[in-house]
Amino acid sequence: MYHLLFVDLDPPQPACSRSSPSAPSLTTTVRKYYDIWETDEQRLNNKPLRVVQDQWETLVTYWGTEKQQVISAQNKKNRQYQDLNHRTGRTPHAQIRANMEEAGEDTNRINVFRKTRTPKNGGPMNPETQAVIAEMESRRDAVPEEERTPEFIDGVFTQVVGPDGHGCVRTYGKGVTPKVVFGKGNSNEEDKFNKIREETRTEFNTKLDQLIRERDSEINRRIEEAMTTMRASIRDEVLAELRGGNGPSSIGNVPTSSSVHRLDLDLDLDLDLDKSFSREEMNEGE
Repeated sequence: MYHLLFVDLDPPQPACSRSSPSAPSLTTTVRKYYDIWETDEQRLNNKPLRVVQDQWETLVTYWGTEKQQVISAQNKKNRQYQDLNHRTGRTPHAQIRANMEEAGEDTNRINVFRKTRTPKNGGPMNPETQAVIAEMESRRDAVPEEERTPEFIDGVFTQVVGPDGHGCVRTYGKGVTPKVVFGKGNSNEEDKFNKIREETRTEFNTKLDQLIRERDSEINRRIEEAMTTMRASIRDEVLAELRGGNGPSSIGNVPTSSSVHRLDLDLDLDLDLDKSFSREEMNEGE
């Protein structure tokens, strides 16, 4: 949510909008009038002179919501860790690097860090920044100058300041990624991606092997059932034909127990051969 603030004049004139360069400073100033009081009643009775009454009431209500209170507390906590902010204003880091190159200065990350943290007015740095720069330069100067390669300087910088965030590289500005600077992406992210990819591949292969085994088992089961049914059907048909005669000429065709046993053995042998051929044909079809 964003409010268009008006100067308390007659008639009211716009003091800032979302695209106005003065919006952040005015919003910060107005917010201070909110934070110095403890209750909404006190805030409403002490409206900033540059804001009209109805908009001040809207802001007080908005900033007092639970959601905004949580956001405000988190922002306040985050600002406690922002001791190493650059002091270059709106000048892009790319422009700073270009200016250093034109002046013949080394644009390694330690030098650029120092350059972007030095106040324009020549004033002193804050103690935290001074301590960080001193630590980096101490580690850098501990090795001979001929061994201070770009990779070594980057290593010292990372050891002191900490690893870069995802998709960004300190001292290079917005939009510059590790791939642009180092020719590769963030190694931690790549390791995570490769690990997930390998786990996915292993899981896929395991499930595929299981499906193949289940398919083969099902095929074998169906072949067994078909062979059993076929064997029983042929045996019944043959026995029925051999035992179905009624005349004298049929008497000699009535099978004995030994002939029926031999018939069963012959059927088993023939069906086993058929079963073997059926499997080979199915495998060729796949």
